[in-house]
Amino acid sequence: ASAFGSLIHELSSAAFHIREPQVAATKLAWWRQELADAAFGKPSHPVTQTLFDCAGVRESDPALWPALADGALAQLDVPGAGTLAALIEQLDPFFGAVARAENALFCAGGGNIEADAALWTLSHLLRALPQLTWQPSDLDAGARVNVSARRAAEPSPNLLEPLALDVCADPWPIARADAVFCANMIHASPPETTPGLVRGAARVLPPGGVLVTYGPYRIGGAQTSESNVAFDAWLKARDARWGVRDLEAVVALAQSHELALEERIAMPANNFV
Repeated sequence: ASAFGSLIHELSSAAFHIREPQVAATKLAWWRQELADAAFGKPSHPVTQTLFDCAGVRESDPALWPALADGALAQLDVPGAGTLAALIEQLDPFFGAVARAENALFCAGGGNIEADAALWTLSHLLRALPQLTWQPSDLDAGARVNVSARRAAEPSPNLLEPLALDVCADPWPIARADAVFCANMIHASPPETTPGLVRGAARVLPPGGVLVTYGPYRIGGAQTSESNVAFDAWLKARDARWGVRDLEAVVALAQSHELALEERIAMPANNFV
């Protein structure tokens, strides 16, 4: 775990903190070759030697490891993001790759890669946006443990201890928020949770506050991709109450609580913000 964390620190430092792009590109290109060599049994750096001493790493997909450097290199060529959603999309090549590698290393491929990528992205944004205070919450105790562990591993004064929050509860354990961000809940929960989310957000948001949701939606009553058709079937097989929801229904529900749709942004893996 410490070797993996050291590797991600090396890559993220080069991608986000070296001011000279050519110096950063040279360093990341070296790491890409090192990771490709390590994946085929030839590590030379102490970090990769320690990392690939783990049988699980050696047995993982070799493509996972140079993909980390590719994702970091992709951060060098992006323009300044005009919105938070655009920034999250720009970060996805790197933190998505980090989540896939971490999932293979620690969860034997059985973890929630999207949730892990979101945690990595949030951790980065906390450093990039120190003026914001983030109050994470989740009804699931295991998810709160994961956030607490990440918070302990990478302390940040603007990331608070996660709260147990049931969106259907009234009141919520927080009285006010300038923005509410809900990721991957609407499709993976019973139908009554979406009205609960909207009611709760309307209560805690001030005038001008925003509710941001992330996840897949049906548009115009249709799935947006074949993969979402399969994903919807998989969700319903797990729980018949789950499923990809109609965006128009969620928008209408929000409007009934004086929340208007301002923007819809397509995100990777057929998701929307």
